[in-house]
Amino acid sequence: MSLFSKKRNKLLTSGCSFTDESFKSITASHLPDKERGGWDFWPKYVAKELDLDYVNFGASGASNDYIFESITAYLHKHHDEIDVVMVLWTDYQRFSIGPSFLGKFVNPLAVFIHQKIYDLYGAKHFKQQMEDRKKNWHITDKFYGRYIEHYLSSTQEYVDRSFAYMLNLHHICNSYGIGLIQFHGLVPLPRGHLGANLNVVDELKDHMNVEWSYLKDTDCVILSELYDQLDDLDNFIGFPGFKSLGGFNSYNLIGPNVVSDKDAHPNAKGQEIIADEFIKTYKKVYKDNKK
Repeated sequence: MSLFSKKRNKLLTSGCSFTDESFKSITASHLPDKERGGWDFWPKYVAKELDLDYVNFGASGASNDYIFESITAYLHKHHDEIDVVMVLWTDYQRFSIGPSFLGKFVNPLAVFIHQKIYDLYGAKHFKQQMEDRKKNWHITDKFYGRYIEHYLSSTQEYVDRSFAYMLNLHHICNSYGIGLIQFHGLVPLPRGHLGANLNVVDELKDHMNVEWSYLKDTDCVILSELYDQLDDLDNFIGFPGFKSLGGFNSYNLIGPNVVSDKDAHPNAKGQEIIADEFIKTYKKVYKDNKK
């Protein structure tokens, strides 16, 4: 039931594949179809618990610019119907080509530099995959090379951009008197998948012909001018999303409740766990109808 107004009867959500109700695992193709997707996702669980209708813009491969734009585009038109917005942010270094709200996503490094896939297929597979993706996406070598170079050298810019989306969404929801719960779905930066295995990075770096910045991702997070403002929010679950900084993301919650050892997307139980965290925070923050 809405804590704000009887007229406001909708939950508005967005995110990447962790929020995409049409998700079907590709990497777990060895599993039966019913074990690769098709279960209820966290927005549906939350809406049922709070007795709200819901509108979900979750899309596989989505970037944070898509997430922000999908929420705000709907919010500005239908703010009088929305009780609360809930967002499960993705990794910061994804971005969209063209109008992101049209669903044209590009997140090459989040896919290519993934430790588990690297372990399974090795660097040779990565290199071929990169070439295949370039052809499929019709991206010129010049554009793609500039993106890779920027990705490797500008982590601070990606952090600042995502933080700006998060803080702007907070202020927009406040201006409309709408509740907001934010949470990191993925490890905030793709290098989180790599851990400390810089040998992987070195091998791929040689192929990319660019310099890799060894500035720790967590340093970039703390150095952001927006960090303190976001850290003060009581409606941002687990900020800043890194356990080493005292935060957490949904990966840290769901544990073994994933599709398979080849696919770390949350399974049905994992989706329930994420939903429970949103519900718990909503009731804690907004139980007195105050934002």
